[in-house]
Amino acid sequence: MIRGLTDKGGRFPVIGELRKGGVKTDSNRPGPDLDHFRFTSKDESLIVGFERAFGREPRVIPVTFAYKTTEENFEAWQEEWVRGGLVHRCDREICVAWRDSKGNIVHADEENPGIRCPGRCKPVGRLYVVVPALERLATVVVLTTSTHDILRLQQSLQALESIRGDLRGVPFELSRQPREISVPEGGKRVRRVKNLLHLEVAPHFVAYQLIEMQRAAGALLPADITEMEEEEDTAEEIRHVEVEERPRWQRECASLWGKLRRAAVEAFDSPTKMLAHLIDFAHARGWPYERIEGLTSVSEEHLEIYAKSLADRLAALSN
Repeated sequence: MIRGLTDKGGRFPVIGELRKGGVKTDSNRPGPDLDHFRFTSKDESLIVGFERAFGREPRVIPVTFAYKTTEENFEAWQEEWVRGGLVHRCDREICVAWRDSKGNIVHADEENPGIRCPGRCKPVGRLYVVVPALERLATVVVLTTSTHDILRLQQSLQALESIRGDLRGVPFELSRQPREISVPEGGKRVRRVKNLLHLEVAPHFVAYQLIEMQRAAGALLPADITEMEEEEDTAEEIRHVEVEERPRWQRECASLWGKLRRAAVEAFDSPTKMLAHLIDFAHARGWPYERIEGLTSVSEEHLEIYAKSLADRLAALSN
C-alpha cells in the first residue's frame, strides 16, 4: 500500500457530467442558467445513449447511488481555480489541498494538518450518481456552485441515510425545479427565480419504505381492515396450493401483495401504484421481476384483475 495514494478506498470511474449551465461563450463568465440538464462526456457513445434515453433537454433523471453514505456520494468544498488548475480547496477555514510554491498539489494529513484559507474561494458541490439508463457500473458527477443546491442535496441524502443507514441502490429522481431565491445584484440582494437541483426518493419506493417501517414498528394495519371482503386477497387464493412447494420469494410476494391491498385505503390511491411497489419489492430481492414489467402497461380498468393474480403469474413465469 502506498500511503496517500492507494489507501483512499475504492471508487467507480466517472464517465460523464450533468451540468446546470449552458456552454460558455465567455471564458470569464459561466454559461447561461438552464431549466434542464446538460450531459457531457468524453465518450460520444454515452452522449448518444443519454439523449436516446432522456432527450436533449431532460428535467428529471432517475438515478441511484453506488456508495453507502452521504459523505461518499456527495462532496462540497470551497475552492479556488485558475486556468492552470486548482489553487486550493478548503472548508472555509482550513485547506485540505493547496498548490505549493513549486506548483505541486499538497494534501493535508496527520503530519501536515493544513493551512489557513487564503480567501478568493467559491462553493463547489459534486454529487456522484449512477444513471441506470446508461447501463454502466460507473458514476456521473452532478456539478453545482449554488449554496442552495448544496444544502438541499446534503439534507436529502442525510435524511434518508438516517432512516435506512445505506443509500446504495435506492431509486431517486434528480430534477430541476424553479425556485425564487435571494441573490446579490447591483450591490444589494434581490429575489430571482433560479432552477435549482431537487433530489427526492422515487415515489414508489417511498410507499414501500413506509410499509416496511410500519411493519417494523409492529403496527402495520388495524385489525378491522383485514376483514375487508369486497375483493379477494391473493394470500387467500394460495391457501389452495401446497405452500411448501412454492419458493420463499413467491410466498413473500403473495403475502406482501395482501398487505398492500389491505393498506390501500391509507397508503395508496390506485392499483397502479400498488403493483409498482410490489414489482420494486421483487426487484430488491432479485426475483424475476423483469418478466412481469409488461403488467404495468395494462389499462387501468383491467389492472386490478391482473394484480389480483400477480403471485400466481410470477410462479408460472418462473417455471
